[in-house]
Amino acid sequence: MCRVLQVSRSGYYAWKIRPVSIQATQRTELVSAIHVIHADREMHAYGSPRVYRELLKRGYEVCENTVAKLMSSEGIASTTAKKFR
Repeated sequence: MCRVLQVSRSGYYAWKIRPVSIQATQRTELVSAIHVIHADREMHAYGSPRVYRELLKRGYEVCENTVAKLMSSEGIASTTAKKFR
């Protein structure tokens, strides 16, 4: 497998036992918080600006663009109701 991936054996095993980075753990925590916020709201109507404001209220220090990127990578999007005609 190392030959196919063109990596050294020692590099592979060093990667395998390396602990998860702080950024990765913060990202997974943030994604789970986004899922909770999005699921709590009626009809999943919150987009990234509202989710961002809700995260700020809950004490997360995050950028709105980061929230938008994480939401799009997770497939989370707001839904809008059709207007009555």
